[in-house]
Amino acid sequence: MASEKILVIGGGPTGLEAAKGIADLGYKTILVEKRDRLGGTPDAAQYAALTPDLRSSEEAIAEMVAGVTGNPNVEIMLNTTVVGSEGSVGDFKVKATEGGKEKTIDVGSVIIATGFQHF
Repeated sequence: MASEKILVIGGGPTGLEAAKGIADLGYKTILVEKRDRLGGTPDAAQYAALTPDLRSSEEAIAEMVAGVTGNPNVEIMLNTTVVGSEGSVGDFKVKATEGGKEKTIDVGSVIIATGFQHF
């Protein structure tokens, strides 16, 4: 059975903006982040500035996080790792571990926004 839910893997800037945009369109969104908090690399590496106008990264990330945490269309799953998936367009079953327990998430689409590493 096809699902209208959309899974976003990664709670950094890209994942946060994707989840907010999808939720604002009225779709149920599940945001999965492997860490215990949202913010991704800019948060973990404690960037001083993030945006083109050199606004504080802490301020920019806080604004992005607020855009999803207060949205009733967004379910946030922290400390969660995706371990597998199966299915096809419109009907994916994604396996994830959350707090040591494996669960299956039924979604119609998946956006992978897992970040980057500096080189």
